[in-house]
Parts: sequence; C-alpha cells; structure tokens
Amino acid sequence: MGSALETLCGQAYGAGQIRMMGIYMQRSWVILFTTALFLLPVYIWAPPILSFFGEAPHISKAAGIILVIPFCQLVLSLESMFT
Repeated sequence: MGSALETLCGQAYGAGQIRMMGIYMQRSWVILFTTALFLLPVYIWAPPILSFFGEAPHISKAAGIILVIPFCQLVLSLESMFT
C-alpha cells in the first residue's frame, strides 16, 4: 500500500495536481485503518485459531508472536501518515 501511494502521490505532484495528492492520502488512511481493524482479531487470536485447525501448540504460539510484527508495521505506517 505504501509503495502504491508513493507512486500515485508522485504522479499527482508531478502533474501539478496537489489536490489529488491529498485525496490519495485520505483514501489510503481509510483503507489502511479499515484493513487494520479487520485484521486485528486475526492477529490477536492467531494461536487459538491455528490450534483449532490442528496446528501444533508450539508452532501456533510462535506464529502468534510473529503475527504481531505485521500489525505493528501497519499501525506505524498509519501513524507516519498523520505526522
């Protein structure tokens, strides 16, 4: 999402359409925030979900720890857009 936004904003700025650059930024905030809200339960409850589907307990715990990283990255990318 970040690289697509960078491309769109660069093209809008190069074409002198600063207003469209702002619209692209606002749309990306909405999309990223909505994505974060929908993925948050999956990230939080990944170990029980994986255990339910028959994954080994130690693997599901490790996956739960690893899944925190993309969520943190998503939150940080949202935060960087507001500053």
